Amino acid sequence: MSAVTGFRWRVRIERPSAEAAFAALDEAVDALAGQEEGPAIALDLVLPEEDRMADAAAAELAVTMTGASLNLQQVTELVTQLFTCLGAELPPGVLPRTCPAPEPLPERDWVRLSQAGLPAQLVGRFRILMDESHASFWPGRPALRLIASTAFGTGHHATTRGMLVMLDALARRLGRRAPTPMLDVGCGSGVLALAMTRLWKRPVWASDIDPDIMPVLAAHARRNGVALRPSARRGRGEAMACRIAPGLDDPCLRRAGPFRLIVANILAGPLKTLAPALARQLAPDGWLLLSGILADEARSVINRYRRFGLVPVARWCRQGWVTLAFRRPARAYRPLPPAGLLRQRAADPDGRQAQRAGRP
Repeated sequence: MSAVTGFRWRVRIERPSAEAAFAALDEAVDALAGQEEGPAIALDLVLPEEDRMADAAAAELAVTMTGASLNLQQVTELVTQLFTCLGAELPPGVLPRTCPAPEPLPERDWVRLSQAGLPAQLVGRFRILMDESHASFWPGRPALRLIASTAFGTGHHATTRGMLVMLDALARRLGRRAPTPMLDVGCGSGVLALAMTRLWKRPVWASDIDPDIMPVLAAHARRNGVALRPSARRGRGEAMACRIAPGLDDPCLRRAGPFRLIVANILAGPLKTLAPALARQLAPDGWLLLSGILADEARSVINRYRRFGLVPVARWCRQGWVTLAFRRPARAYRPLPPAGLLRQRAADPDGRQAQRAGRP
C-alpha cells in the first residue's frame, strides 16, 4: 500500500452561497498556509458542468493538503478549523450539520498535481485555468490558460494574485483607455503580460534576464491565442514582445518608453536597484505596480520610489506578501537631493551664504 502524503477534504455548498463560501474559505486557507512548517494547501471550487448548471442545487468546495509528514489527526484538526470558519461566515443551513472527514490520497508528484488541481481559480476578474475541461466556469470573465510546471509560476502565488487584483482595479478605473505602452519587467512565464494584453487588447512589452523562460512563455502565448511579435510598438490586438535583458537594459525597450504602465513582480532588493530606471521610463501620469515584496520590506521600497518622485496610491497584502501601486505625477520629477543639502537650503534658502563664499 502506498504511503499517504496528502489528503483531500470536500464540502457540498448550496449553489447561491458557493462563491461567498469560496471567498470565506480562501481567507481561512491563506491564514493556515502562512503558518511556518504548515502543509501545502490548494483550494478548489468545483461547479457543475455548463449543461447541468441550471438543474444543480449544489457546488463543491475541495481542499487538498500535502506534506511529507502529514497525518490524519493533524489534517482532521485543520479541516475542523476550516469548517468552523465557514460556519461563522455563512447563513444557517448552508453547510452540512457535521464536518466531512478528509480523504487520504496516495503518494504522487504533488507539485504538478496541486497545480493541475486548481483549474478555475478566480482572481479579480481573471479565471486561471490549468485544465481546459473547466473552461465553462465563470463564463464571460477573461481566462488565463496556463501550463502546470514544476519550474515556472502558475499564477496562484500571493505575489501574482496581488498583481492580478491590482490590474483588475486599474482596468476598472481606466475603463476603455489603454495605458499604452505597457511593460512587464521580470516576466517569467508571462502571466502578467498575458493579463495586460487580455485586459486592454493591446501589445505588451516583456523582459526577463533568464533565456530559459522563452519556451514556457511561447507555450503560454500559443495556449491563450496571443501573438509573439518582435516589437510591441504599434498595432492592436493581443500580442507580446519579449526581450532577454536585465531590467530595462535593452535598446528596444529604451526606444519604446516611456511606458504608461509598468509591472514588476521580482523581489524587494532588485526592485530597489531598478528604481531609477523604472522611474525614468515611467510616463507622466503613468502607473507602476510592484510585487514580490515581504510585508516588513514594503516601507523601504516605498521610500526608495518616493525619492524618484513616484507617489504610492494603493497596497494589497496577503500571506505576508505585499503588492504596491505607484503613480508618477504629470509634472516632471526631480530626484530629492541628499539630506545634508536639504538642511543647507533650509538654513540659507536664497543661497546668499554660498554666493559670499564664491560658490555658485
